[in-house]
This record gives sequence, structure tokens and C-alpha cells, in this order.
Amino acid sequence: IQEALSSWGCHKLYLALDTSLLWARYCVIRISLIYRGRAIPLVWQVIEQASSSIAFTTYEALLDKAATLLPRHCEVVFLADRGFADTALMRHATKLNWHWRIRIKGSFVVYRRGQRRCKLSAYALPAGHAHFWQHVQLTDERYGPVYLALAHLAENGERWFVVSDEPTNLTTLDEYGLRFDIEENFLDDKSNGFQ
Repeated sequence: IQEALSSWGCHKLYLALDTSLLWARYCVIRISLIYRGRAIPLVWQVIEQASSSIAFTTYEALLDKAATLLPRHCEVVFLADRGFADTALMRHATKLNWHWRIRIKGSFVVYRRGQRRCKLSAYALPAGHAHFWQHVQLTDERYGPVYLALAHLAENGERWFVVSDEPTNLTTLDEYGLRFDIEENFLDDKSNGFQ
């Protein structure tokens, strides 16, 4: 992978983190390179546990290992779903000089300048709309400033709250959507391929 990435040039590089459960006994933790609608496994670890929820300390070393495989001159955007919504992860990705787009839960507390603190779930957003909040803080520790993209998807009614280290806009939501390519990768491991 390092040889392939050596000619990547200055193009943005997207990484996705996710977990998958095998036989209700093993949890696969994987960081993949997102490329042309597919996810190419970069680093992974398998632990014996019956849950796909893992603590930051469990996968922190995988982040560091992935960083050693990437070309130094590439801009990296790290993508993760709600299960990884943790300010420790945000700090670590920043330390690695990665940008990040992480979906967070509606239970997250947000502090906006001139507004009362609120949980994201309390914010009513009409279906098919998106809002973008700049320079906000998260959780009671007031982590930030960070940037939020809030969207209520019309096609399935899902609500997305995506936190970023960079100012948000519609591109933020598109970039976060690339994370779903890793789901196909896990599907290949399971019913689509290796069973």
C-alpha cells in the first residue's frame, strides 16, 4: 500500500474507521483507504468480544500505525460513525495532522455563541434541509472550537450530526458519506464473499 500511495500526489486521502462483528464472538476493527467507491483495508485488529463497541484506547495504536503508512505530503480526511464520537479521537486525529468528519449522536451537548447550551436532538430540522454551525463547542468539557453540519435526510428520515475540524458546508456531508464505502468492505468479508 505504501508503494501505491507513493504516487498519490497532493490529492486528498480519505480514511474510514469502523468495526464489524463476526460470529457474535470477534470484533474486527479496521481503518481503510476510501478509493473510487471501495474501501481498501490499511490496518486492522481482531479482538475477542461479543460487541462492536470499542473504547478509544483499544484502537488508538491502529490510528498511529495507519499514520506511518501514509505519504507525508497528503492531506488526510478521517471519517468515523457515531460509535466513535469521542473528543479523545478528535484530539488524536488533530495530533496526527488529519482533518476529520465524525458523526455524533443527538445526545451531544453543544455550546453556540450567544445561545443556550442544547442537545443536538432538541434542534428541529425540516426533512431535506441542512444547517451549518461554525465555531461551536461540544460536551460539558466544551471541546472546540469545532464545526457542525446538521442534516435531516428526506429519503430515509435519518438525521446526521457531523462534527468537523474545518468549517462545514454541503461538501462536509458528501465527504462523511464516503464512510459508507467501508460497509461494502465488511460485506465482502461476510455474505458477499468469504462467508
